[in-house]
Amino acid sequence: MRMFIPEIGTKIVLSAPWTINVQNEYRNAVVFGLLAATREDLVQAGRIEATRLREEARTDPPGLGYVEQRDRRARLYQRADAAESLEVTLPAGTELSVDRIYIRKGVSDYSSLTFNLTKTTHPDLNRKGRKRFWVKLAEVNRMEFELAPGQAEKAPAPVAAGP
Repeated sequence: MRMFIPEIGTKIVLSAPWTINVQNEYRNAVVFGLLAATREDLVQAGRIEATRLREEARTDPPGLGYVEQRDRRARLYQRADAAESLEVTLPAGTELSVDRIYIRKGVSDYSSLTFNLTKTTHPDLNRKGRKRFWVKLAEVNRMEFELAPGQAEKAPAPVAAGP
């Protein structure tokens, strides 16, 4: 296995379908909106569940210490965020360009990559205009891809065989 951290602007093409969760968040507004247009029932159910979870996080049961309260609230807020997301499978052949990489020590829950979706055959996303979205690093690490034509100079050089 070789590590490959792409430069901003690197274009990649999915070599296998890639299933991701697109969260209902302002940076995903265009892509989430295109997906939500055909799944309004799921979006509404997600909003209701997220509201319930955030409300539950506001009141801690008696007897919890500070650390337990903090961890409980964090879990509930993570579940609320997940409830307000839509799963989508981008088909093989989808072209993406890397727009942003966000990784910081101590805040791994926020590690993510932001992409621009430049070409796809997905029926809900095959529209003109900029389609920018971010995905958590754990989901990015499941992606199977090739570099787009003309991107070979950005790839790591092959390792020479040892003696």
